Amino acid sequence: DTYDTDCNCVGTFEDTDGDGVCNADDICEGGDDNADADGDGIPDFCDDCDAVLIGTACDDMDACTINDTYDTDCNCVGTFEDTDSDGVCNADDICEGGDDNADADGDGIPDFCDDCDATDQDMDGFSECDGDCDDNDDTVNPDAIEICDGIDNDCDGLIDNIEECGEIDYCDIPELACVTVSTKCITVSLFELSTDEDGNTVYCWSVTNDCKKALSHITFELAPPHEALEPQDDSIYSGLHNDYYVENPTTNPFYGIKFETIGEGIKKGECDYFCYTLDGDAPILSSITVQAKLANKRYTVEIPTENCDDQLPIAPETSVENRRISEDKLQEPNVFPNPFRDGFYIENVSGSAWDYYLTDPVNALVKKAQITSNESIHYVPFSDMQEGVYILHLISDDTHVRKRIFHIK
Repeated sequence: DTYDTDCNCVGTFEDTDGDGVCNADDICEGGDDNADADGDGIPDFCDDCDAVLIGTACDDMDACTINDTYDTDCNCVGTFEDTDSDGVCNADDICEGGDDNADADGDGIPDFCDDCDATDQDMDGFSECDGDCDDNDDTVNPDAIEICDGIDNDCDGLIDNIEECGEIDYCDIPELACVTVSTKCITVSLFELSTDEDGNTVYCWSVTNDCKKALSHITFELAPPHEALEPQDDSIYSGLHNDYYVENPTTNPFYGIKFETIGEGIKKGECDYFCYTLDGDAPILSSITVQAKLANKRYTVEIPTENCDDQLPIAPETSVENRRISEDKLQEPNVFPNPFRDGFYIENVSGSAWDYYLTDPVNALVKKAQITSNESIHYVPFSDMQEGVYILHLISDDTHVRKRIFHIK
């Protein structure tokens, strides 16, 4: 600026970019402020938001949203997806279709998908989730001492499994059987028809030989196409007095599980005890056929089951035609090492996807994650947690597996 001949202070209009807008008022220095194709008031030269983008698809990198699009400010935004309306987005849902905030027992697993009651019903310091196998009896829990009383006191899955108790011979206590049927040469008693902690059905029988010839094999009818989970086919089963080869399943003389004696077999006046386990989906036959072979003769009895456990469903009789064994059994993951120090591994042997939740000794949720169907080994680091017993929940479709794991320093 300088004074002109009339002493007016005048200067040169500065418009470096030649758009008719002086540099001082430039919106976009170096560009034409008058060019605004989308009419948003921001010249094209420095407009990062092109109106053409508005309403087009994008990804806001938020797993909780769907239908992401650019808004009028060219921000990528989506709609919060919460199908079950519990305030937790679908991607973070613990229990899809249920309220993640409802957790009556406070174990970190919402009620909707919680198969385990963390409430200590008998006030012995252990709940069902802590491994209490009878939460209505305060003398039964994982810390209890096993005694000889016919009960699994310490919840290790075994009854009276201490040296002081010796071996229980059910053949000597026939009065404990729920049903006994005798025919020429054999007496068969059904001692147990129950459901174990995994929901499987357990059968236990005694068979007594009342004739001179030794008993060479015994067959128990099964409901096809189910086979016994234990003992497995082609294994050796140890009874109380003899060992047996197992054929599971057999179709001779009928569909069932066969125990063939090793050695001389069950002699006259002798008895042995047989147990096997079926999956929980196997129906309970209203009458089970049992056949024993002594020398070259066969003896058959029919054992009614309705008096042994009237809470178990009775299945209709089934045909022996076209029976086959299903191979589609979901194998639960393996967890190792156990006890562990710095962490543990989950081996996905089924090839299915699993969600896992880990709760601590006071039933608070510690960790949660998903194991994909393509992930064979999943490592869980754990070195920063206190020592104690933890409960690992593994969920896949309708399968819920609970495992007790032990952390040591």
